[in-house]
Amino acid sequence: MTTLDDRVCRLSPRGTSPKDLVLWALTGMIKPHGQGEIRELQHDEIETLLLDDASRLETWIPHDRLGVERSPAYLIWRYLRHPQHTYRWFLHRLDRGAFSLAVCRHDAAAKRLMICDMAGFGTSVDLGVWLRLWAELFPDATATTWAPQPSSCLTRFFSNPMARGKGLPLLVRPFPGRTTPVELMQADHWRITPGDLEIS
Repeated sequence: MTTLDDRVCRLSPRGTSPKDLVLWALTGMIKPHGQGEIRELQHDEIETLLLDDASRLETWIPHDRLGVERSPAYLIWRYLRHPQHTYRWFLHRLDRGAFSLAVCRHDAAAKRLMICDMAGFGTSVDLGVWLRLWAELFPDATATTWAPQPSSCLTRFFSNPMARGKGLPLLVRPFPGRTTPVELMQADHWRITPGDLEIS
């Protein structure tokens, strides 16, 4: 059994306590400059983008990890047509037409921006490109997601010092009569997002 641990980025200094200032200095104080088009998508743009533009590009799949393929059809089914939640979608489009997406839920009361999922089409994903935009839109929030991602996705995201050792247990069980490869027992061989296990 292993655990799914948080990775966080403080988008702005929330207070003056040493813990707040250190977390901001380690994560959100220096924000990468993303190249290309970086913006929030309007709801009526998303399906066209996924069905038209994404269908012409190769879906990014980290080949060293086990997880769900974030195809256009999957993203539409899982997030765009969700019966209970409206997600916020963020675009990073490169000059050559390739693009990546981050799918988020903002909890204003908890001051948290949960990055539920991410997908790339013709390119990989780096959450760091959206940090400046997120800091403008959600200045009091801490952006958070889970650790089992390629490290290239998590620029400026660090292990949550307030939640170490409190991650969600991930239990892998083999099929009866089959041997489970050792790497499947380790979270860093998986690609799991909060959206994969979102209950409500």
